Amino acid sequence: MQTSDDRLHGPLRDEISEGVTSVGLVRPARVFDAIFVGEYLRETDRKELSALGHRDHLSTVLTSRVISRDCFAVVRRSTSQPVALFGVASHQLQVGVGIPWLLATDGLEELWKSFAAQSPYWVRRLMAGYEVLSNVVWEKNKLAIRWLKWLGFSFPGHTLQGLHGERFLYFELKKNDNV
Repeated sequence: MQTSDDRLHGPLRDEISEGVTSVGLVRPARVFDAIFVGEYLRETDRKELSALGHRDHLSTVLTSRVISRDCFAVVRRSTSQPVALFGVASHQLQVGVGIPWLLATDGLEELWKSFAAQSPYWVRRLMAGYEVLSNVVWEKNKLAIRWLKWLGFSFPGHTLQGLHGERFLYFELKKNDNV
């Protein structure tokens, strides 16, 4: 019998010289996925979390999974090994606002092209039930900023200062914006 945790969603596709090959899947995140991603978190995400005051990265990933309304794992099709977790948590003070997030291992790099291609679908799915998706991103995370802009998120100019003066940029996507 297949449980909701076992259902696989939206195959990721990646073009290679031999043709189109399915390389990864997105499925509901399991505890193991959060542990694995937390243990093998890529350096950029470690630095970003630390600058925001999250010293225990594993605990942060596990907590993110628990508090999120929706949480998914990007896994390699060949090994079922998780390379990233992403999701959306409801803002506790602002009704209708979701806080999207993504934390990854270095393994996401090999699936990046295919994950990015599927991202608009997942953003629409995360947006369901919210009027706005918003969060902050470390200004040195240039790849994330380019990806967020490509997805249609705007950067209205608000900033947040990290623990040691690091600058974080506020981003948002409103329900009526095109994704």
